[in-house]
Amino acid sequence: MFYLFAIVVIIIDQLTKIWIRMNVAIGEYFNLWNSPIIITHYENTGAAFSSFQGYGRWFVPVAIFVVAFLIFYRKKEGKRKLLDLGAGFLAGGAIGNAIDRILFNQVTDFITFGTSNGILNIADYALNIGLVLLIADTVNTELFQKKKRSLGQGGNQLNQALLVIDAQQAIIDGDGNFETGVIEKERLISNINKVVQKATEENIPIIFIRDTSVADGEGAGFEVHPHITIPEEAVIFNKAATNSFYGTPLLGHLKELNVEHVAIMGCKTEYCIDTAVRTATVNGFDVTLVGDGHSTSDSSDLTAKQIIQHHNRVLNGLDNVDNFSLVRSSDDDLFNPIHNNYR
Repeated sequence: MFYLFAIVVIIIDQLTKIWIRMNVAIGEYFNLWNSPIIITHYENTGAAFSSFQGYGRWFVPVAIFVVAFLIFYRKKEGKRKLLDLGAGFLAGGAIGNAIDRILFNQVTDFITFGTSNGILNIADYALNIGLVLLIADTVNTELFQKKKRSLGQGGNQLNQALLVIDAQQAIIDGDGNFETGVIEKERLISNINKVVQKATEENIPIIFIRDTSVADGEGAGFEVHPHITIPEEAVIFNKAATNSFYGTPLLGHLKELNVEHVAIMGCKTEYCIDTAVRTATVNGFDVTLVGDGHSTSDSSDLTAKQIIQHHNRVLNGLDNVDNFSLVRSSDDDLFNPIHNNYR
């Protein structure tokens, strides 16, 4: 939606400016349909309020920076309707005026409620509307987060859990036989520990899952990797299938805790992680997949990086009726879920 809004703004802005340049002489004006709006033709060679006249192209890098920042900010914050709409209007407005400055070193303005000052164009109004929408999105998000916090006890949120799947030594390091080890294992371990620490600080229940087929279900290879922190209060369940919910107490445990939101990380991406995310959503849980908190190894068809990137894309917004999954970074405030922003 972000790109669609931006493109629509750019097209409307440029078409109206072309029409003005072709049909309205500079300084000419007329009333639009007997409304308070007056259409005129003014070429602004500077910035807002006719400042910096003659230096129009100097502001093109500013527009490029604004658009780049909006793309980065949207990627960081996730897809929200108000954010997409506001950022789209802002980007479209910035690009619309930048096109004028690149081509003509000036901007065509034509909308006013008076002939002497305050003459704007579609791009200018898009910039103003976009800014208001971004402020509204920020306020709405903050109010939602405060509401979520108010539901907690002792300052912590209720109804959440962290699920760490198959973070076992033989899977992560490899066993010299069936398991070849996962890519970027140091980063994976670090990010798991980071999120475990966050969950511990916020009194979020932590559940580790071990696969009994790993290292024949015994020995050091079967255990959770020794460099991963396991808090004393963490629960450990064993499974014999790809699905962490199959034949284990996991679902009953989460229901007993009245969990509504589950953060998921671990190994391997295309097997147990993918299955857990999909199964959790159809069982009534909102899911946050930690995008830099799961890993795998190369397959015969795809590299591990391709597998991870693919699943981060397809599982972001995976919709199963009432509950769905989002992909976020381990650096994000993972236990302030943002799913309600998309309902």
